[in-house]
Amino acid sequence: MTKMRAQILEGYSESPEFVSRNDFELNDQDLKEREVLVRIKAASLNAGDGHMSSGAVKLLFPKEFPLILGLDGSGIVEKVGSLVTKFQVGDEVVGSLPGAKTGTLAEFCKFEEDDLILKPKEMTDLQAAAFPTIGGTIFTAYTHHPKIDALIKECMEKPELLNSSEKPKKQFKLLIIGAAGGCGSMAVLMASKFLKRILDLTIYAVCSEKNIEYVKSLGADEIIDYTKTSAKDGNNEYHSSSTSGLPSVCQVLRRDFGEEYVDMVIDCVGGYYFYDDVKQHLDCRKAEDQVVYACLVPPGAAALNFSTICSTAYYMITTICSALISKGSPKYGLVNFFGKKPKEFAFLMHNILTPDNNFSLMNLNVFQLDEATQAMQMMKSKKTVGKIVVNI
Repeated sequence: MTKMRAQILEGYSESPEFVSRNDFELNDQDLKEREVLVRIKAASLNAGDGHMSSGAVKLLFPKEFPLILGLDGSGIVEKVGSLVTKFQVGDEVVGSLPGAKTGTLAEFCKFEEDDLILKPKEMTDLQAAAFPTIGGTIFTAYTHHPKIDALIKECMEKPELLNSSEKPKKQFKLLIIGAAGGCGSMAVLMASKFLKRILDLTIYAVCSEKNIEYVKSLGADEIIDYTKTSAKDGNNEYHSSSTSGLPSVCQVLRRDFGEEYVDMVIDCVGGYYFYDDVKQHLDCRKAEDQVVYACLVPPGAAALNFSTICSTAYYMITTICSALISKGSPKYGLVNFFGKKPKEFAFLMHNILTPDNNFSLMNLNVFQLDEATQAMQMMKSKKTVGKIVVNI
């Protein structure tokens, strides 16, 4: 048994208080054949940590306590299983735990071999730990569009295509909603530092006025301040029911930028408002392919129960059927990322984020391990700019 420092939770809570432990025991003697024990140097918090700590998803992912949260981690290989071939003791690695596994808010954590990649030497542990879950989520989101999916696969097979000017670039218009948060920042970064190299891309980003300069620094071309639109009423409201007298986000897109449609929407906020806005106020029929709407957050309440599961399923079925019937309805897809994509993650880290130190554009909110409670409070505020990382 190894005794380690860890931040633990002793039960579900909407406002979790972490308990600091210096003697939490981890069994490092039963390492499985494909497991890797990592001495964690930095971790990060994601929305999933908040859902698990509150019990919002306990119907699908019940937890046992005491619980160590944390999906993402960066550190040094301490020990490897007998069949591990990719890593050896002393390697600097980064990765995320798959599914609903957690445990990186501690000095040590066990990973499966395919959960990890070698950390780019250009990144610090804090910088590297920011990207596993948000990177995998946004990478998956972009593959929802068949044109981008094909281009990604082509570039992964032949990375030299990123520097090729032989093929004419196809025009593509992208709308990113919630562009200042962790996933939103990642969406803008991947679009500006990767997709712009293979597409004639225009990036429209939605955020608040105070975050405009930050989102522009990530590479967004144009910004829509949602606080000056009916979106300020809430993401589960509809523009048609707003009494603010303000235009919708997509009405501003048409009025200020002359856009009648976009090719893809990355929605990092969720709810009912934005999909309805795209459907009602843009002419999706004018897009070359059917408009793809990739949503990271299910509509409605965060808590998973029989009622919310049924209402979400009904909403998704109706939107999918609507898209099948008419090109005027965007093709709705809920983005799911549960890890286990080492090739895609390595490509993201080494071929997209490392060149020109693109990773350094991500704003980091740094906390110490014993400040996990404050870090969670920031995450739950839903006002985080960039990513929350924890120095172990």
